[in-house]
Amino acid sequence: MSDAFKVLGVEHVGLAPKDVEGLRSFFETALMLPPEGEELVPSQQTQTYFYPSGGAYTRLEILAPAEGKGPIAKFLASRGGGIHHIALEVDNLANALACLKAKGIQLIDEKARKGAHGSKVAFIHPHASGGILIELVEKKDRR
Repeated sequence: MSDAFKVLGVEHVGLAPKDVEGLRSFFETALMLPPEGEELVPSQQTQTYFYPSGGAYTRLEILAPAEGKGPIAKFLASRGGGIHHIALEVDNLANALACLKAKGIQLIDEKARKGAHGSKVAFIHPHASGGILIELVEKKDRR
Protein backbone atom coordinates (compact mmCIF):
# COMPACT_ATOMS: atom_id res chain seq x y z
CA MET A 1 0.00 0.00 0.00
CA SER A 2 2.92 2.40 0.62
CA ASP A 3 3.74 2.39 -3.11
CA ALA A 4 0.20 3.40 -4.12
CA PHE A 5 1.18 7.05 -4.67
CA LYS A 6 4.08 9.45 -4.38
CA VAL A 7 4.25 13.03 -3.13
CA LEU A 8 6.15 14.91 -5.85
CA GLY A 9 6.64 18.18 -3.96
CA VAL A 10 4.95 21.26 -2.60
CA GLU A 11 2.71 22.52 -5.41
CA HIS A 12 1.62 25.75 -3.72
CA VAL A 13 1.04 27.53 -0.46
CA GLY A 14 -2.50 28.92 -0.11
CA LEU A 15 -2.64 32.36 1.51
CA ALA A 16 -5.85 33.94 2.80
CA PRO A 17 -5.01 37.61 3.48
CA LYS A 18 -7.29 40.16 5.05
CA ASP A 19 -6.28 42.55 2.23
CA VAL A 20 -6.11 40.62 -1.06
CA GLU A 21 -5.24 43.63 -3.20
CA GLY A 22 -2.60 44.74 -0.70
CA LEU A 23 -0.85 41.35 -0.87
CA ARG A 24 -1.15 41.22 -4.66
CA SER A 25 0.39 44.68 -4.89
CA PHE A 26 3.19 43.65 -2.51
CA PHE A 27 3.98 40.53 -4.57
CA GLU A 28 3.98 42.49 -7.85
CA THR A 29 5.75 45.70 -6.80
CA ALA A 30 7.95 44.89 -3.81
CA LEU A 31 8.84 41.30 -4.74
CA MET A 32 8.49 41.79 -8.52
CA LEU A 33 6.62 38.51 -8.95
CA PRO A 34 4.62 38.44 -12.18
CA PRO A 35 1.06 37.18 -11.79
CA GLU A 36 0.53 33.76 -13.40
CA GLY A 37 -3.19 34.24 -13.65
CA GLU A 38 -6.39 34.12 -11.70
CA GLU A 39 -9.34 31.79 -11.62
CA LEU A 40 -12.70 31.51 -9.93
CA VAL A 41 -13.25 28.07 -8.38
CA PRO A 42 -17.06 28.00 -8.14
CA SER A 43 -17.26 24.79 -6.09
CA GLN A 44 -15.28 26.52 -3.32
CA GLN A 45 -16.71 30.02 -3.87
CA THR A 46 -13.09 31.14 -4.08
CA GLN A 47 -11.19 33.50 -6.36
CA THR A 48 -7.55 32.43 -6.75
CA TYR A 49 -4.51 34.42 -7.86
CA PHE A 50 -1.27 32.53 -8.60
CA TYR A 51 2.30 33.81 -8.41
CA PRO A 52 5.60 31.99 -8.95
CA SER A 53 7.80 31.94 -5.87
CA GLY A 54 10.86 33.56 -7.34
CA GLY A 55 11.90 30.87 -9.79
CA ALA A 56 11.27 27.94 -7.45
CA TYR A 57 8.82 25.20 -8.35
CA THR A 58 6.35 26.07 -5.61
CA ARG A 59 3.75 28.74 -6.36
CA LEU A 60 2.00 31.15 -4.05
CA GLU A 61 -1.80 31.16 -4.24
CA ILE A 62 -3.79 34.10 -2.90
CA LEU A 63 -7.33 33.13 -1.93
CA ALA A 64 -10.27 35.50 -1.77
CA PRO A 65 -13.88 34.66 -0.92
CA ALA A 66 -16.12 35.03 -3.95
CA GLU A 67 -19.07 37.26 -3.04
CA GLY A 68 -18.04 37.11 0.64
CA LYS A 69 -19.08 33.44 0.95
CA GLY A 70 -17.52 30.00 1.21
CA PRO A 71 -14.71 28.40 3.17
CA ILE A 72 -12.26 31.29 2.75
CA ALA A 73 -14.80 33.76 4.15
CA LYS A 74 -15.28 31.43 7.14
CA PHE A 75 -11.51 31.11 7.61
CA LEU A 76 -11.02 34.89 7.58
CA ALA A 77 -13.91 35.44 9.99
CA SER A 78 -12.67 32.88 12.50
CA ARG A 79 -8.88 33.17 12.20
CA GLY A 80 -8.09 36.36 10.32
CA GLY A 81 -5.55 36.38 7.50
CA GLY A 82 -2.80 33.80 7.26
CA ILE A 83 -1.64 30.60 5.66
CA HIS A 84 -4.74 28.64 4.74
CA HIS A 85 -3.25 25.39 3.42
CA ILE A 86 -0.24 23.62 1.97
CA ALA A 87 -0.81 21.85 -1.34
CA LEU A 88 1.20 18.74 -2.16
CA GLU A 89 1.39 17.44 -5.71
CA VAL A 90 0.80 13.69 -5.98
CA ASP A 91 1.25 11.39 -8.95
CA ASN A 92 -2.11 9.65 -8.56
CA LEU A 93 -4.82 11.33 -6.49
CA ALA A 94 -7.32 8.44 -6.60
CA ASN A 95 -4.66 6.05 -5.26
CA ALA A 96 -3.58 8.59 -2.63
CA LEU A 97 -7.13 8.95 -1.32
CA ALA A 98 -7.70 5.19 -1.27
CA CYS A 99 -4.42 4.61 0.55
CA LEU A 100 -5.05 7.34 3.12
CA LYS A 101 -8.60 6.14 3.73
CA ALA A 102 -7.33 2.57 4.22
CA LYS A 103 -4.93 3.92 6.86
CA GLY A 104 -7.83 5.57 8.69
CA ILE A 105 -6.77 9.13 7.80
CA GLN A 106 -9.67 11.59 8.13
CA LEU A 107 -10.41 13.14 4.74
CA ILE A 108 -12.54 16.13 3.83
CA ASP A 109 -12.83 14.78 0.28
CA GLU A 110 -13.02 11.05 -0.35
CA LYS A 111 -13.20 11.70 -4.09
CA ALA A 112 -11.28 14.19 -6.20
CA ARG A 113 -12.94 17.40 -7.28
CA LYS A 114 -12.04 20.00 -9.88
CA GLY A 115 -9.46 22.54 -8.75
CA ALA A 116 -7.77 25.54 -10.34
CA HIS A 117 -6.01 25.13 -13.70
CA GLY A 118 -7.99 21.98 -14.51
CA SER A 119 -6.31 20.01 -11.75
CA LYS A 120 -7.91 17.40 -9.52
CA VAL A 121 -7.80 18.20 -5.79
CA ALA A 122 -8.83 16.75 -2.44
CA PHE A 123 -8.29 17.92 1.13
CA ILE A 124 -7.08 16.01 4.19
CA HIS A 125 -8.82 17.07 7.40
CA PRO A 126 -6.61 19.17 9.72
CA HIS A 127 -7.42 16.79 12.61
CA ALA A 128 -5.40 14.12 10.78
CA SER A 129 -2.34 16.30 10.23
CA GLY A 130 -1.70 18.15 13.46
CA GLY A 131 -3.99 21.07 12.67
CA ILE A 132 -2.70 21.91 9.17
CA LEU A 133 -5.06 21.78 6.17
CA ILE A 134 -3.37 19.72 3.44
CA GLU A 135 -4.53 19.81 -0.17
CA LEU A 136 -3.51 17.03 -2.53
CA VAL A 137 -3.20 18.08 -6.18
CA GLU A 138 -2.95 16.00 -9.33
CA LYS A 139 -2.07 18.29 -12.19
CA LYS A 140 -4.06 18.10 -15.40
CA ASP A 141 -0.96 17.43 -17.52
CA ARG A 142 0.20 14.44 -15.44
CA ARG A 143 -2.03 11.96 -17.29
